[in-house]
Amino acid sequence: MVETSSVVVEDDSLVILTFYGFPASLLKEFGKKIVKPYFQGDMAEAIKSLMEKTIMEESLAKKAIKQISNCESKPYENSH
Repeated sequence: MVETSSVVVEDDSLVILTFYGFPASLLKEFGKKIVKPYFQGDMAEAIKSLMEKTIMEESLAKKAIKQISNCESKPYENSH
């Protein structure tokens, strides 16, 4: 069992995350390669930042897929 520190969510309420069945080696490697150099060792900030980035990227991908789908479903208006 690995427990992280508190994470601030948009409405400023705090939560404590607990991971079950999570490999300690993965957490250790994540801390060494990502958290320490890019987040000054702040695990909570790293997780929060990466979650926000993932949500933003998913939203952008969904929007792009929707635009592509709309383009493919419309017949060409200027075709002869």
